[in-house]
Amino acid sequence: MAPKSSNGWDRLLGGRKQMAAKIKTHSGAKKRFQLLKGGKVKRKQTGMRHLNSHMSSKRKRHLGDMVYVDDANYLQIRRCLVF
Repeated sequence: MAPKSSNGWDRLLGGRKQMAAKIKTHSGAKKRFQLLKGGKVKRKQTGMRHLNSHMSSKRKRHLGDMVYVDDANYLQIRRCLVF
């Protein structure tokens, strides 16, 4: 006789053992962020897709630079970049 399950999942799975879910990197995050050796995360700045004609050259040049992810968002991004 099979051991009784406390939550009933074994009946839903047909008596099979439940496997742990695979941990995967978020595919959108790996295209947008770079994880550095020191643990920091780099990202591209927003605001350079369209409506740039009224901007000064200096503003467009600085918006093209990469910046570090802020501390407030670091854990969220780090959770998406598992590997």
